[in-house]
Amino acid sequence: VEPAGHVLIESFCLDGRMPVWHWACGDLMIEQRIWMPPGEDSVWSVYRLLRDHPHAAPRLSIALLLADRDHHHVGHTGDFDPILTLDGDARLTARCADGHDIALIAVGGSMRVDRAWIEHFALPIEQERGLPDRQDLLRVGFAELSLSATAWCGVLATVAPDAEAAPDPEQALERFRQHDRALVHTARSHH
Repeated sequence: VEPAGHVLIESFCLDGRMPVWHWACGDLMIEQRIWMPPGEDSVWSVYRLLRDHPHAAPRLSIALLLADRDHHHVGHTGDFDPILTLDGDARLTARCADGHDIALIAVGGSMRVDRAWIEHFALPIEQERGLPDRQDLLRVGFAELSLSATAWCGVLATVAPDAEAAPDPEQALERFRQHDRALVHTARSHH
């Protein structure tokens, strides 16, 4: 595996259905959470410091990798050539061949375009099933985020055409938790 970022994982757990990683990098401890808001064609990936940092806010650079395929196929270099546009400094939009858009919105940071194919991602589950198990992904750019112990920063990726211009990860996280609590309550009340 290259680069070997996985060696920085201090811990992993589930908070309900939400995956949570703690990354240890020097004297920094970073929490990452990923979730898909119910009823939306979107995904959040958010980050925060678990303890204050005495000096200037540390910066986190997130490579933005895209594929445009259904789940039965793998992508290969050159089979996906979106038109990339920056809207302000915090929203990068990829216009795909069939006309749909993938919007990537930075919260607590900015976006920059930097197109390159990243090749030969291993897909172990596909390998177990005897399916094609190598995929290439298009890096469309980077989100440059300012880490803080008091607020979430991160990226919202969405194909919803009316995505908020300035989405709030704290509110989105709370909506997801409320939805999960309601699911558990409904499941318990039907037993």
